Amino acid sequence: MNDNIFTHNPAPVPGDYSGLPVMHPTDPPNCIPITLCFPNPYQPKMDDQAAISRLYPITAGNLSGFPGNQIFSANSARIFGSVYFSNASGQPGQGMQGVNVVARLIDPTTGQPSRVYAAASVSGFLFAGNVGNTVTGFDDPTGSPFNRFGSNDTTLEGFFDLGGLQIPNGASSAQYQLTVEAIDPMWSMTVGPYEPWQVQPSGSTQPIVVNVTLGGNVQQDIVMSGSALEQAPPFPATTYASPAAVPTGGDWSSALSPYGDLDYFWFSGQANRTLSVLVTALDELEAATESKAQPVIGMWALSDPGTLPAPANTPSAFNTSYLGMTILNAELMQATDFRIGISDIRGDGRPDYRYQARILYGDTVQPDRVSVAGGTPFSIQGLGFLSNTTVSVGNAHVVSLSVSANQILLDAPPQPDGVQNLTLYDPPTTASSVMTEALIYGAGPNDTINLIAGSNPWTPVGGQAANPVCVQVLAPDGVTPVGERAWYSALRWRRVSRHARAPPVALC
Repeated sequence: MNDNIFTHNPAPVPGDYSGLPVMHPTDPPNCIPITLCFPNPYQPKMDDQAAISRLYPITAGNLSGFPGNQIFSANSARIFGSVYFSNASGQPGQGMQGVNVVARLIDPTTGQPSRVYAAASVSGFLFAGNVGNTVTGFDDPTGSPFNRFGSNDTTLEGFFDLGGLQIPNGASSAQYQLTVEAIDPMWSMTVGPYEPWQVQPSGSTQPIVVNVTLGGNVQQDIVMSGSALEQAPPFPATTYASPAAVPTGGDWSSALSPYGDLDYFWFSGQANRTLSVLVTALDELEAATESKAQPVIGMWALSDPGTLPAPANTPSAFNTSYLGMTILNAELMQATDFRIGISDIRGDGRPDYRYQARILYGDTVQPDRVSVAGGTPFSIQGLGFLSNTTVSVGNAHVVSLSVSANQILLDAPPQPDGVQNLTLYDPPTTASSVMTEALIYGAGPNDTINLIAGSNPWTPVGGQAANPVCVQVLAPDGVTPVGERAWYSALRWRRVSRHARAPPVALC
């Protein structure tokens, strides 16, 4: 209530100070003691009295135990209802949690809303705020379940309750103005079901005037105009047991909606690979944000029956320097199918919880053996490649010839015999995929070089051997001929034979 005292938006007036609840979340550091900043700081205001009376109500049943008191509900008014997203036809949709609903008495003389006679209620205050999720788990660090607070009844998701509205000057009826506003993320960050990461409302509404009477209860629902609409995902509904295939190209947009929604995907991966999964939270205007969903990412083998939390996961959202972005970096230890899960860290879901996802993953190389002299064209197949994705062979950076979402074409740079790692890197986000020992140059460490012909007598160093040398180079399976690359392997074999200079090597 009256946070503009701290934000100065709008500039505070004396009534703001007189109506500031004693039970406000925080104070500026110079307000010690509190009397330096606020008048009557120890006198409960209307908002305080309403909150205390909710916790410790005086009722007909206990009135006799509190001489001199009155039944509070009979001497005040109440406005209750729910805040809703609007659906496509403008009717109430999903309840909207975390919206501050403010009631202010309309001064019958001036017709202006009071800054003193005012109370606030956060929508969804009875509903669960954080229930956990399958990615990061359902228990807090102490082992206590997140869902021990709040109800799981979704009819309470947008519910607000403004009891204890006072009617001054002995009147029995009055008008109150209802407005909705975001909870201030700095001065009220610990308020409501979404604390400490507040969620911005979606849409807007005009002030609503409600007539109230002493002892009366008025229901007033609020439908937010222009709020985010539910969007159908670009893939069938998913569950842990039935994930959708990773979309072609390795990038997609969707939403975590409705409440409790998680998205699951699967893909086939190779051993000795790493990958990055990037998820950026978006608002209803498709702009990156940290005031809507808080995406977390988990990864399992597809055969995993349901390990919780995920064996590979992001413990928190927004673990990068990029606005709204969460990245999971994972290492694939075996060739199998894998499952990826995307969730809001609170297990929440709303029509304005949009996201953009991408997987950067290098899968296979064709051909996987190139010349030590360089210049051999080869391609990398995978997911999520962009025009600025860089490639390194060993420590050598390689300029790509062409790039598509699933393939990069390159010319191999010169390298000595042996195997090399390929590293794909996304400079803006630091996402990467390392393909360990994916490319063989010339003779690999496990190739077999068989002498087919070329037995020679001992010959002085520098002399001419009598017979040509013919060799066959086979891949590690002992069957597949290495082919043209055997020329370089044979040269390597010749270099280690220091007995003589052989005639030209014949390829077999």
